[in-house]
Amino acid sequence: VGAVFDDNGFSNELIGDMINSGTFNTSGTNVFLGEITSSGTIAASGSIDLSGDFTNSGTFTSTGCNINISGDWNNTGTYTYFSGDNVTFDGAGTSTITGATDWYELTADKIGLTVTSGAQNIHGILDLDQGTFTSGGLVTLISDATSTGQMDNTDGATFSGDLTVQRRIAKTGQSWSSITSPVEGTTLATWQGNGVLFSGFPTSDFP
Repeated sequence: VGAVFDDNGFSNELIGDMINSGTFNTSGTNVFLGEITSSGTIAASGSIDLSGDFTNSGTFTSTGCNINISGDWNNTGTYTYFSGDNVTFDGAGTSTITGATDWYELTADKIGLTVTSGAQNIHGILDLDQGTFTSGGLVTLISDATSTGQMDNTDGATFSGDLTVQRRIAKTGQSWSSITSPVEGTTLATWQGNGVLFSGFPTSDFP
């Protein structure tokens, strides 16, 4: 695609690779038996089922597009999700995620999915259905004014590496908050080591 292509909501099956340096507007059901390499613009709704790699150095904007991908995710451009979008890594073999990406729902449904570089921010759900998900210490469950990321039931899958879990607490003045850890095995010393101040009990930061 070197100009503007609009599929007008039709279903498409492409055998081979798609290279986009123009504008691709899609609102249909798309099956790509190959790779997608885009340095241009993709505006997507509907669905994309991709058997190969996704390489984006341009702009991908979803207005409600679920993606199934069997290959690797390489993002050095801009990927903008729509609330409710699910990107599912499935198929045989292993896959990698390269490049900073914000996700609504990220699903790992294969024997291995590894983050190799870039911050991976989950605003909705991290869903591990099978295999081993290796975070590389680069995955964060985001908590902000609009959403709070969560990890779904792992269903026997394995999470390997560190996971950063945020919890936004909205306050307009000084007050008390009851807080707890979203993961097992956390102690007060762990909280203190990450900038949370305690007072009123032995070994706290202040009397």
